[in-house]
Amino acid sequence: MAKIIALKQLSPEFEPLLQKGMLNDMAPLDIHSLDPENLCLLGALEGDTPIGLAAAILQPNFRIAELKVLTAFTLNSVGRELLEKLERELAKRNVGVLMAVYPSHSPIHPLLQACNWESPRVVLTSCYFISHLFSPSWYLKAYRLPKGFAYFPWEKLTQDDKHTIQKLWEKGDISSDIYPFYEETVFEPNSLGLRYQGKLVGWSLAESHAPQSLWYSKLYLDPAFRLTGIAIQLLAASILRHDHVRFPNVYFKLNLVQSSLRWLRFVKRRLIPYADSVTEYYQMWHKIQ
Repeated sequence: MAKIIALKQLSPEFEPLLQKGMLNDMAPLDIHSLDPENLCLLGALEGDTPIGLAAAILQPNFRIAELKVLTAFTLNSVGRELLEKLERELAKRNVGVLMAVYPSHSPIHPLLQACNWESPRVVLTSCYFISHLFSPSWYLKAYRLPKGFAYFPWEKLTQDDKHTIQKLWEKGDISSDIYPFYEETVFEPNSLGLRYQGKLVGWSLAESHAPQSLWYSKLYLDPAFRLTGIAIQLLAASILRHDHVRFPNVYFKLNLVQSSLRWLRFVKRRLIPYADSVTEYYQMWHKIQ
């Protein structure tokens, strides 16, 4: 039987298991930069050999933790032992719910079902594109922005712009999913902001989480202009500046829970039909107290 131990930090011998056990590849996880107070980390050893790893990030204000890493998925094996021990450790830290978001094809799915987690729901969709083959008709049009609108490189964002975005987020007018400052992120040069008569009204941001790959996951347009078709122009303008040699792989992430119905329709009509593959992401959760 494997020995399960609590880890204060990710030691070098467990590093190879980190990427192997990542449940959600939609966003980077720098486990070394996390506050230890908000991280629960367990390792499994067979003798002196690391064979399993589990990591959960706590959201203490909500008594929720998200399972980020779990290796060894086989039923009735180390994966189950790690999961059960992780829940006991989280219970000691006053966490009431453990949740997980993962691709629908992930081998963790039958394990969570066997452990009586709540039925999955689809919460994210990821579209994959081969960048140099992407050529839908709406992207190839010769767009001209209406009078008063102008693009600008995201790196030219001003302090006033940042204050405007902060206010939108604090009021709940934009979700954390498209809030550019929710996590420290370096956006690629084709990321654009949009102004109307000098005021920030939108953005299309691209970020790289892995070599040769680019993610478009943050697109926003002021509701006052959403019936104008400018959102398509903004996205197209950003993609036109895409470096196809550096980033041959492109992903577009859509949060189904936090997105408006109009935005869901846009992605369904304008992006999904042209994707080389589409992956759905499930969310499951388990009450542990």
